[in-house]
Amino acid sequence: MGAISSDAAIYPAPLMATSVGGNQASAGQAQHSSELRAILGLSDTDPLGDGIGVAVIDSGLDAGHPDFLGRVAAGRSFVGSPWTVDSDGHGTFVAGEIAADAFNHIGIAGEAFNAQLLVAKVVDDDGSVSLEGEVDAIHWAVTSGARVINLSLGGVRDPIDRSLDSYAPVEADAVAYAYAHGAVVVAAAGNGPQSPATPWNYADYPAALPHVVGVGAIQQNGVVPDYSNRDETFLDLTAPGAAMFSTIPRALIDSRLSGCLDVAY
Repeated sequence: MGAISSDAAIYPAPLMATSVGGNQASAGQAQHSSELRAILGLSDTDPLGDGIGVAVIDSGLDAGHPDFLGRVAAGRSFVGSPWTVDSDGHGTFVAGEIAADAFNHIGIAGEAFNAQLLVAKVVDDDGSVSLEGEVDAIHWAVTSGARVINLSLGGVRDPIDRSLDSYAPVEADAVAYAYAHGAVVVAAAGNGPQSPATPWNYADYPAALPHVVGVGAIQQNGVVPDYSNRDETFLDLTAPGAAMFSTIPRALIDSRLSGCLDVAY
């Protein structure tokens, strides 16, 4: 596998704000957090991600974004551009879903808003991800103290046509290294439009590797969208993946759209 593609969002990040008032999340966010706690078996007093290091191995982060102030423990780039710049937007979007500030009166609230982000930039300017960069980023995340490693990227798995299959032992070894050191590795099952067919019946690598939690998309009505890869063996769970709201880099704000100026959400 010479290169793997990042699972770029099928839908562009909605460029509008969801306000957060006072020192608590909105009613909708609070309900969603309660549902998440129930799924995870947590009580209402258990913190969501309190101090946990979560590595986001992706396209970098708009490090100056107000929703991430005080929420980034470390960062490193494995490509030519700085990790503090995210020209793709995918990494900032994913990071917001995880750890966006819930108490700053603006924007959204991350599911684990008390987590500390470890940002590894592996997406090059052309949207590709080198295998070497991904592997090095996983090792860096582990040595930097990540308890959770998120990989919203992948390469095609095709057990029928091996010429299309992107399995790489070095990637499997990196995941095994992370697992052996106590990290939970989570990866996207992948998107059909980036696979040979849509829908595609096989999860991408690294989601299809041992010790990885493979996650597919589900819509609000409970239906799995066509673009989300299926897999009878390696798809471990589904999570919201359509019409999502999250943070975007401030440099990608489309000022031509009404209400979007200075609103990086």
